[in-house]
Amino acid sequence: MTIELNALSYILLTTIFSAASIIAIQNGRHPDAHPIVINSQGEFSPLRYAEESATVKSRMYPSGAPLLSFNDQSIKTLSELYQVAFLKFKANPFLGVRVHNQQVIWVYESISIVQSIFSGLVNVANLVACSEKSNSFVGIYASTSPACHWGGLVTIPIAAQATSSHLLHVIRNTLLTTMVIDQTHLDFTLQAIEGTSVKYIIVIDSEEESEINYFGVFIFSLQALKKLGQEKLIDRSNLLTYDSIASVNDHDDQKPLGVILTHKNLLSAISSYKVHPPNNHKITSKDRLVHSFAIDNVLGYVLQALTTYSGGSIAFEDKISHNDFNLDVETILSTLKQLKPTIYSSGAPFLKQVQKLITNKYGNSFIFQRGIDRKNRYHLEGRLVSDCMYDMLVFRDIRQKMFGGHVRMLYMDDDGTDNSKLDLGSFYRAVLGSQVIKTFSRAETSSGIAATVVYDYTPEKKLVGPPLPSMEIKLVDYNEFTAEDLPNPRGEIHVRGNNVFVGYWNNIEASMDAIHPDGWFNTNMVGEVLPNGSFLLLGSKNGL
Repeated sequence: MTIELNALSYILLTTIFSAASIIAIQNGRHPDAHPIVINSQGEFSPLRYAEESATVKSRMYPSGAPLLSFNDQSIKTLSELYQVAFLKFKANPFLGVRVHNQQVIWVYESISIVQSIFSGLVNVANLVACSEKSNSFVGIYASTSPACHWGGLVTIPIAAQATSSHLLHVIRNTLLTTMVIDQTHLDFTLQAIEGTSVKYIIVIDSEEESEINYFGVFIFSLQALKKLGQEKLIDRSNLLTYDSIASVNDHDDQKPLGVILTHKNLLSAISSYKVHPPNNHKITSKDRLVHSFAIDNVLGYVLQALTTYSGGSIAFEDKISHNDFNLDVETILSTLKQLKPTIYSSGAPFLKQVQKLITNKYGNSFIFQRGIDRKNRYHLEGRLVSDCMYDMLVFRDIRQKMFGGHVRMLYMDDDGTDNSKLDLGSFYRAVLGSQVIKTFSRAETSSGIAATVVYDYTPEKKLVGPPLPSMEIKLVDYNEFTAEDLPNPRGEIHVRGNNVFVGYWNNIEASMDAIHPDGWFNTNMVGEVLPNGSFLLLGSKNGL
């Protein structure tokens, strides 16, 4: 008996076999990236000095190539970056916040709004753009910020959780005259600033539109400020340059020093995070960013600026009161569920709290534990799987109920060097089924030092990846940690690059101690460099 096949039958059979082949390929055990990508993440310099390791750069910018500054040569300042972004993506939603913890309100940013705020600040508070002095400074004591460095003023970000002593230190160190604050901070701020240099306060979410004179302190709502600015518009300063000061970050309560960051520093960090991931994982106009960093965390600002430049939207978590020092995990997760970010970023301490919440709720389930084990085996094979049986049974429910169900990229800053053996990155790769980029950042480096590469699923909690493209790293002998150690060189982490700060505000001695004459900055952290050019973070000098 013979079976004759007509043309339609041949097409159907071909289609079935093709579909089966595609499914087999997709579900095969081949890794997500060629081994050469994982095994050559950094470029070692051919020479090194005694008591130092070889200098390591990103493989994107090998020895002989200049370090990355900004990949768009037509943009030299943050002002130009925002100008380009607002004109190109003016039809896209820009900023989103929840009102009364319920409805999300979206703002479509425009040059006219930004110019009105800038003009209002200059006219009302007698500020001077690009003066390189305190009369250019605007303190922002809030959960979120409308500041964008468009006109040439210098931002002094102060976390909403900051104590009164920290707030007073920043004011006295920078001689602030003007502050932008949340409505919930107004009463506390008025009490704290008595006898200081502060003369003007702009309240972000106040419904009042009139000017108030409170014992010599002039109080405006942001709406009133914009209205006054519209009456007398001022254009961007033509004195703004690559090396102009953009921000002064007061980052450490133990040793409070104002970190001076220029437009060049921040643009270099923004560009590094832009080019670091492969094309199919870059931030685009379809993305929505949410982060859980305080306003004075530079990584949060850099990711916001990159998202703006890429045309994406930025959604903020609920605002907190001035004395709310503890993050409410449940509240933040309810915000994420509603905002549905595609890009999420947070520090390891908060993510550990979320991990604890997840394991308390799901950890006793056999399916959850089996799913984590299965996902970890996939990671060891070099594969990130997000659609297996365990995703359908348990992980998809976690993603939707706690993160909104759309996170494709998680930026995790400073996993820490505690004694825990569990790699937080592996846990979130398993649960979210998304790429996890672990970063090593400092305020002095405009947030960017090193970051793990996409497709590297190494279950090592101390791994922080290769240098970012704007940075080079070397290890210097420190006590028992030396460049001659086996199997890998170890030592104190020194970094150099276009995103390294220019010094501490009003503190020449501390600046000279921190930055070597040839540009190297001592991070006071100890690390180990692996043969593929990535780094392990072993701990701080004081903690070892």
